[in-house]
Amino acid sequence: MRPHTQIVPADSLAIYRVGGGYQAPSAALPMGWAAECKDTCNLSRVEPGKDFPAGSVLAVSHAAVEGDVTKTNVAGFVHVQRLGHAQGKAATANTAVEVTYLAPRPGDLQGKLLLAGHYQVFLDE
Repeated sequence: MRPHTQIVPADSLAIYRVGGGYQAPSAALPMGWAAECKDTCNLSRVEPGKDFPAGSVLAVSHAAVEGDVTKTNVAGFVHVQRLGHAQGKAATANTAVEVTYLAPRPGDLQGKLLLAGHYQVFLDE
């Protein structure tokens, strides 16, 4: 497999996470405490760098609209290698963040709606 590196502005992608986030298992809680039941189908938009770091694996959804993300198959997966500002440009408030990812084929992604999980992969370069 020969993945292809792509660089896109972060605002060109709509990245979502399903679920309520991390939850401690009930065995790890103090005696007498119960785990809160979080909405496992809650869909929330995430921001690159703040809500998911470099090394994240994102699923590329076939969904056309946000409401169909949890009901539609995924086209494949991409690996986020780097989050940052364009090379040679100083980071300012109005400088766009770029996402560098590895994709299985060159060109645009099959869709612009992506799903982020809590899974990270660190590759040696």
